[in-house]
Amino acid sequence: MRQDAVAFTGDVAAICATTKELVKRAIACAPRSANMLRDTLRDLEHGEPADAPLDAHERWAAICAGIAKAYDDNLVRGGPACALTVDERVRNDAFLAAYYGRRTKPRPTGDATVDKNLADLARARDVLCACPDEECVRAAHKIVTAAVKPIPDELTAAMEDGVAISDEVSRCADRIEQDAARSRQ
Repeated sequence: MRQDAVAFTGDVAAICATTKELVKRAIACAPRSANMLRDTLRDLEHGEPADAPLDAHERWAAICAGIAKAYDDNLVRGGPACALTVDERVRNDAFLAAYYGRRTKPRPTGDATVDKNLADLARARDVLCACPDEECVRAAHKIVTAAVKPIPDELTAAMEDGVAISDEVSRCADRIEQDAARSRQ
């Protein structure tokens, strides 16, 4: 799959390692929340098998980065010793931008109808990914749903692109919903 993405040149594994360290600092800074934080730390330490494929590592790193962002937003009020460092925050934000910024470009199939359908799906994805809030996401999901069309099994590359675009729709919706949840806290 060909993708346009914001460049992230860091170590994906370092994202979760940083999150684990942040949670450990949070336990020291917020003892009243220690039990919940210990559960989070346990989940982080046992969440991903070492032999998982790269895309699974990236998904797990996105979960870690989201957790770090949520905790950091709360811990920064407790002082710099509790929160992410400036460099950690920059790396975390760069990873999230790269992860959520990926866009698959549908490859030409030679079938004009399938090419149009994939282009329509990609446009619908872009509409949803540009949404600023959950209300927009709900409306854009209708556009995405209308754009989903069957792809013949023999067009393997088109199937791969359709799945990748659908995954990107989910990633964008997840990011917007997570941002909305954080803003309600």
